[in-house]
Amino acid sequence: MPKASATSSYPRICVRFIAGVYHWLPVQPIETAPEHPPAPGKILQFLDPAPGEGPGWPPERCEALIARAELLCRQQGKSVCVVFGPRDAVYLEPDGRRKQSDEPPWGGVGLTGGVNLDLDPTGEGVREPPPTSKEQLEAMLDRHFPDRHELPDDDEVDEDEVDELQPDEGFVVVCSGDLGGDVWFDEDFAAVEEVRHLLCCLEPEHEARFDWEVHLEGLPMFDRLPQLEWPPLGDHRQLEEIGPFWAEIGEPICDFPGRTFHQLLVEVREEHREHVQEQFGELARRLRPIVEEIWE
Repeated sequence: MPKASATSSYPRICVRFIAGVYHWLPVQPIETAPEHPPAPGKILQFLDPAPGEGPGWPPERCEALIARAELLCRQQGKSVCVVFGPRDAVYLEPDGRRKQSDEPPWGGVGLTGGVNLDLDPTGEGVREPPPTSKEQLEAMLDRHFPDRHELPDDDEVDEDEVDELQPDEGFVVVCSGDLGGDVWFDEDFAAVEEVRHLLCCLEPEHEARFDWEVHLEGLPMFDRLPQLEWPPLGDHRQLEEIGPFWAEIGEPICDFPGRTFHQLLVEVREEHREHVQEQFGELARRLRPIVEEIWE
């Protein structure tokens, strides 16, 4: 059974339209069906089978989300992925196939408008929406890439032309993915991901609420954190500026529209792993109540 991440960006739904073209949806468990379902393509609500369990993602809630995603998959006739965390996903196919994986979708074009999805949380009495036509997809892609070329078929893409970035000898991967896109953190560095997530929840006006001298006392790794552009660590490459990290940028794996993200790999020497975990773990513990208070 999947285990949803504690961060607010998970779980989420990925609907695959064609190769390299996706639509991402946040999810929301609800106790009763709303009088007016959400606008098409905005959020996937589903009836919560365990409302008394409180926040979080117990097995019953995870399975209910998967079941709702399966219905969406069949209605749309498109592949759907339920992403519970950076290394935890369930792929669904319209023919009923289900596969758990530690490799969620990444890269590609994220569609932001004009997506025809009917998201009634009950799944009952939902009209069968007309499939998104090739012309609609072309129009959406044109909005993102006015000067684009035609997307090649999967079998025309040579993904071996550019090698994937690999950690250097004696280093371990902190996070990797697309520069400016999806970046996945290794589970050993979950505290680094949490600190970055907490800081990225903040707006510039919140900086005045921070007494860095107090919050960072005894954490020498973060001496330069207050000098970073707000919000600190919004750019993964900023990790280089505060600790023993090394950020490497590589050429895109493919060179056609929708998958032109440069590769990103952030690594750290093996001997620094424990120190990084301790420092970021303690900072996360200090930041949690501050961020929660700001957003109450």
